[in-house]
Amino acid sequence: MRMRFLSLLLLVPIVSVAQAPVPPPGRPYLFVLDLQGTALDEFPSSVKALSGVMTVVDKNGQHMLKASSPSEFLITLPQVLPADFTIELDVIPKSCCAPDDIMLEGTPTMNRGPASAQLTWQPERLSAVGGGEMYQAAMPADLAAATPGNLTRLVWEFSGPTIKHYTNGRRLYTLEKQFARGRVLRVWLGGADDADNALYLASFRIGLGAASPSVIAGAEGSGVDRSTAPAAPASDPAISSQSQGQVGSANRVVSNVAVTVGTGGPLVTWDRVGGASSYTVKRSKIDDATCCNGTSPALSGPPWQDGPLPVAGTYVFQVTATTPAGLATGQAQFVQFKSAGGQIATVAPAPGPPAPSPPSNPAVNSGISGVSSGGATPNSAIKKFLPTPPRVITLSGYAAAGIWGQAVPRTVELPGFVATGGFASIAPHNLAISAATSPTVAPRTVVLTGFAASGSFPTVGPRIVTLVGWSAIGANP
Repeated sequence: MRMRFLSLLLLVPIVSVAQAPVPPPGRPYLFVLDLQGTALDEFPSSVKALSGVMTVVDKNGQHMLKASSPSEFLITLPQVLPADFTIELDVIPKSCCAPDDIMLEGTPTMNRGPASAQLTWQPERLSAVGGGEMYQAAMPADLAAATPGNLTRLVWEFSGPTIKHYTNGRRLYTLEKQFARGRVLRVWLGGADDADNALYLASFRIGLGAASPSVIAGAEGSGVDRSTAPAAPASDPAISSQSQGQVGSANRVVSNVAVTVGTGGPLVTWDRVGGASSYTVKRSKIDDATCCNGTSPALSGPPWQDGPLPVAGTYVFQVTATTPAGLATGQAQFVQFKSAGGQIATVAPAPGPPAPSPPSNPAVNSGISGVSSGGATPNSAIKKFLPTPPRVITLSGYAAAGIWGQAVPRTVELPGFVATGGFASIAPHNLAISAATSPTVAPRTVVLTGFAASGSFPTVGPRIVTLVGWSAIGANP
């Protein structure tokens, strides 16, 4: 019996069940990205890759998600994001430059509308686009110098419309923004290449409610070895007490940043900042973080001549000044209406023909041969409405029945009558021919008993139109 029981046990297949990542103790988590449980050279199965090049690698003895190009992934959540939650991540920023390292938005594709803020972080600046008024500020100088290439703790804390951001335990802004709360979260990793400018994501969690000070500072909870990470800078009360994005050196600004059309592209100018050792200008497209980014070399002062802009759209030009007190920034926008060598075409109106000189006495001399002026008095108000150049009416054929003599009235259709000045274009009109005189040879005259026109030249007295040539059918050819 014992042997039979053992045999049955041996026949039962052993099933290995993958365990979900265990969230850190102390508070509930809505989502934890399992990087340590993901094999090297693979992509985490709990999220969906949207774009870019991302793979799990060994970095400093730990599994991290490496982005070798601008990349995005989408997190699908088990429930709608609540009113109060926290996004916590550890990241090793790239060495420098565009694109932005981290972007977060609660929509499956880029929205940045009034109800959806996109939050952006990189070692040199912070921004929030959409969800209200746009916000942007420079990173404090010590953090800007210490974070590239080093493990950095980033925390965004959401409470209703209030968003607080912390870098390495220091609160850098408190904003009133609308962040979309659905069942997705889109994460951008701004890697640039496979070498020094790759970006590494070491951990990512979405917690319920507010985070403890130790979690915000990165002292616990991430499962990441921070022994080699630089110590968090001491909190500056003057900075942490600021709200609505007053961040350290952001109190210093570069004034009067302006962008105009220059030779070959936009020309950026600004006011000098006292004590500034250098300036840089960065160009980005306001609605596409992956397109059209550019950076100037270190400049000693204004201006900076940019090159041709590749596509139409709205661009942001940010000037950053390096001073002994930290960084100062200012920005301006530039709209490219169409691509034409990187410039906005400045089109001057073409000169038109000179205005015709009015007749010396338009009421008497209308300029139309063979047409009498009626009974208008010289220099009367009718001169404002008479057509200026002569007009010719040609009858291409006129058929009459029988021996041509006193014919019944005929109607001649004018398919179009175009005049200049205030008498521009008139719909077709009819000329009623009440009688035809002179039954002999050409020329002939046709008496117009009435000529009705539209506009400000309504009804004029009888006129005579001289027919230069007239062919008739019958005995009088």
